[in-house]
Amino acid sequence: MDITLPKGLQAVLADIVDRELAGRMERVALAAALCIEHLQTINLLSLEPTSAEEGSADLSLWEQMAPAVADTVASINGLCDVIDQEFPVGSSRSGLYSSESSDERAEAEAALVFRAVGAHLKRELAQVRDMVRRPELMASRWALLEELQRLRADFRRRGLPLGGGDGGGAA
Repeated sequence: MDITLPKGLQAVLADIVDRELAGRMERVALAAALCIEHLQTINLLSLEPTSAEEGSADLSLWEQMAPAVADTVASINGLCDVIDQEFPVGSSRSGLYSSESSDERAEAEAALVFRAVGAHLKRELAQVRDMVRRPELMASRWALLEELQRLRADFRRRGLPLGGGDGGGAA
């Protein structure tokens, strides 16, 4: 899949003097854009019940929905892996802002932001793992779809500036 970052983001990355930092930030931005692209291709609409009777729980419900859950988790895990690789905990080249150059400060701030985003995404994934263990969600196609859509909408809303686009596609 060929992902192109928005021109504004490309310009910001080009203006960063520390090219190593710019490269790391670009790799995270590309991973976020790819994740958003993957999430847009997962068609949850096809999983919605077409009649009131289809809302009941059975094994076929999980068989139909498991691929969408797995694809969503895999896409977000992939982004978290890139964040962890590019901005691992304890890897900042800087410590205190008082004597740092602007590049050192930018690297420290970028690391803090990306680690915070990664931590948030991991908490959301933990919620998905908990979600599939909750009988009341697994018993209702509507409840499970609502939770998946909430997670994905939250991710797209937070990730949109990195990925560009309009957030459209299959919800």
